[in-house]
Amino acid sequence: YLLRRSEYGLVTRDIGGETTMPQHMDCRIKEKRDLDRFPFEDPKDPDKCNVYSYYEVFAQEKKSEVCEWCKKAQKGCTDCKMMLADILIEYLAPIRQKRSELENDKNCIMDILEDGRKKAQKIARKTISEIKEVIF
Repeated sequence: YLLRRSEYGLVTRDIGGETTMPQHMDCRIKEKRDLDRFPFEDPKDPDKCNVYSYYEVFAQEKKSEVCEWCKKAQKGCTDCKMMLADILIEYLAPIRQKRSELENDKNCIMDILEDGRKKAQKIARKTISEIKEVIF
């Protein structure tokens, strides 16, 4: 498989045409910014920024700090997004850990899939039964 840089500055794996996040996000690419070439932007309105809304959900404690950076243009949007990426990586770490554990236990995965199949089959049979009653 190939490692490649995504539009979000992350390294992704391309496995047979399918793009996935790498196992270890520490291989994330952080570009060095030339501040002379890329100056901070003009002050913005955080209430109109979709990135700021993620801070409201995932990093309440940083919300007021980020709001001030944004309004006073103390940090650029790229820096803000990179900091959010670090927060999201940390937030998702337990989920990634659990996924990694499950990847190594194929029997557990098969059991989970079989349980799901049984539940879905039960619901589908009931639904089909109800449809048959209405139609016939």
